[in-house]
Amino acid sequence: MVLPIPEIKSKVILTSTAEDIVGEEDHKFLPLILDIDVFHLVRENKLESEEKMWSIIEDMRTVNNEMFF
Repeated sequence: MVLPIPEIKSKVILTSTAEDIVGEEDHKFLPLILDIDVFHLVRENKLESEEKMWSIIEDMRTVNNEMFF
């Protein structure tokens, strides 16, 4: 699933997959893989300042954490 995050001009790609339920009758669990990719496109000829780039990275980290929870 691709989700735009317009507030920070970024996108998130959420990928998940699950296996069959495994385990004993009273100890079952569902194997699940979750991958969260957050990205922000920057034109090579229009690079942001270092301070701005760190701000963007911090915003992306926040979005990643929110998507996880």
